[in-house]
Amino acid sequence: MIQTTFDPETKIISTNYIGKIDASEIIDYIAKLSITDESYHDLLYLEDQTEAEFVFKASEIKKIVHALYAKIKNIPSIRVAVLNTNPKETAFSLIAIRLLIANNIHARVFCTKAAALDWLMLKSSVEIEK
Repeated sequence: MIQTTFDPETKIISTNYIGKIDASEIIDYIAKLSITDESYHDLLYLEDQTEAEFVFKASEIKKIVHALYAKIKNIPSIRVAVLNTNPKETAFSLIAIRLLIANNIHARVFCTKAAALDWLMLKSSVEIEK
């Protein structure tokens, strides 16, 4: 199951991945996102995968990345903090970040929610790219 909420105070979109998640579920979720370049200028996104079990092969990550890139390519600035505590899901997130090469996206993987939120809330691009 994939659930998304929006915090109007912090302007962070949060998505929680819960249970067994296959590649098609993620691709379908991405396709249904109502994020357009008109709706967001600086997108802050927290992806919590701590309760997820990815039940797809690493070779399927490329399909997910292609779907995501098609959705976000025109948004000027996106910062994604991925929260992971499980080895397989962490590895898959790192692979996806490496494959998603775009000038408008900065993504990092974190093991604590506090660290992820701190990084999302940084204002300086110098601090973000460290």
